[in-house]
Amino acid sequence: MRVFKVMDGTSWIAKLDEGEHATAQAPKTGWEAIVFEMDVVTGRRRLVYRPSGWLQGASVDDLVEALEEGVTVRAHWGE
Repeated sequence: MRVFKVMDGTSWIAKLDEGEHATAQAPKTGWEAIVFEMDVVTGRRRLVYRPSGWLQGASVDDLVEALEEGVTVRAHWGE
C-alpha cells in the first residue's frame, strides 16, 4: 500500500487488489490490478493494471500518472 498526494492537495491510497483467492506463497508474474482510493466513505476509486511488482518501485510521478490513466470504479466488490 502506498499513500501519496497530488498537486491539488488530495491524498490517495494505492493498493493491490489481490482478490479473495490470493496467497502469500504464490509467485507474482504478469499484471496486477491496482486500486486507487481517495476516500473510503465516498467510494471514490480508480483502477489500473501494471506489471507485477510495479507498485513497490513506483515514484510519486509514476503513481500520479497511473492515477490519471485510471478508470473510475462504478461498482463495489467484496472485501
